[in-house]
Amino acid sequence: MQNAKPTKTTNIHIAVQNFGPVVSADIDLRPLTVFVGQSNTGKTYLAALIYALHRTFHLPLEHGEQTDARDVRMRADFGDAAALEAELKRCFDINSVSELIRFTEDAVCDEMEVTLEVCEDNQTHCVFQLLASQHGIAIESSVNLPLQWALSEAASLDKQSQAYFLPAVRRGLLEAHAPFKANGFSTDFLQQLVSKRKARHSTSDAMRGIADLLESEVLQGKIEVRHPVSEAHPEFIYRPQKGLRELWLRQASSQVSELAPLALFVRGVLRPGDLLIMEEPEAHLHPGAQAAIAVTLARLVRAGVRVIITTHSDWLLQQLGNLRLEGELEKLGEPYSQHGATLRSEDIGAWLFQKHGDVEEIPFDIVGGIEPLEYGAIAEALYNHSVNLRSRIKKATGDYESDYE
Repeated sequence: MQNAKPTKTTNIHIAVQNFGPVVSADIDLRPLTVFVGQSNTGKTYLAALIYALHRTFHLPLEHGEQTDARDVRMRADFGDAAALEAELKRCFDINSVSELIRFTEDAVCDEMEVTLEVCEDNQTHCVFQLLASQHGIAIESSVNLPLQWALSEAASLDKQSQAYFLPAVRRGLLEAHAPFKANGFSTDFLQQLVSKRKARHSTSDAMRGIADLLESEVLQGKIEVRHPVSEAHPEFIYRPQKGLRELWLRQASSQVSELAPLALFVRGVLRPGDLLIMEEPEAHLHPGAQAAIAVTLARLVRAGVRVIITTHSDWLLQQLGNLRLEGELEKLGEPYSQHGATLRSEDIGAWLFQKHGDVEEIPFDIVGGIEPLEYGAIAEALYNHSVNLRSRIKKATGDYESDYE
């Protein structure tokens, strides 16, 4: 599979202070942005905030439509505060935006701040700032071009970008008995899948090719959607490559049911310029499959999809690091790719979320790749504990000749 020609990259910078579990974060969103860190450090919170911002500022502009910047600025100043407040409440299932102000035990603040800046070719398209306190929210903005236009690069893609959020808990949500819920970003994706597969124009050959590779290399079978009657909930079927019969998705392995939504989205919904946010793509996957999903993400990026993931997987990070090294070889005129998808330095950024600390970028190392320092510390601690236990067993048994390595 050949790498698709990348679309022009817009620089998107987001900063937050005192937001949920996050003390402070200052992040440049790359075509592939990776959030790493312990649980309850704010990875999902920040990903959901980006999703809410994208949905709120989606301006339905047609390609070539002329928009007065003053009109956009007025809508940003006066019309979007209520819309953003409603979207934040919906996504986080809260009654007041003030519930998002940093809520850790050591918090001594009563205000949170969110800043979003969109630039291209050293020109700032817009700066947006959200301030929230117990008294409500306020928005300040400086807009030179429509925010959504800048985010989606609609001018060059002749389309409107969409944002999609695939939650960590995916198993069972495609089953016929799983109802839609009234609130929360975590249930949007099924409704988007059912309603927009038919409404949007067909996806590109590149997207269909990525879906085919995902099914053949990882799922080892096809995911099919059937509509028994027009108003019924669709049925999702798994057809193994070498199986004698098809299976209901609920009868398939957890790996298949976890990745089926991604395969369906890539084939039927995603288009270049869209934003895909996926929590823990490695969930319930064998280490080999975790590495394969890293390749799928790289393929999406090279096809023009912006991707944000949260992860705890060392296997996934190692594969992303390898793809980044393949990108270095490509730059040096020594192309070497096992999967037809490489990552360049400007394609990927990884950020470490910490308890009681700031979010920090994880520097790429040509030897260690993308490796949070805490991963090495955990591996060392486990190894030292193992050595100590073996030593105590030898001492207790007096068997110093046995090899417990």
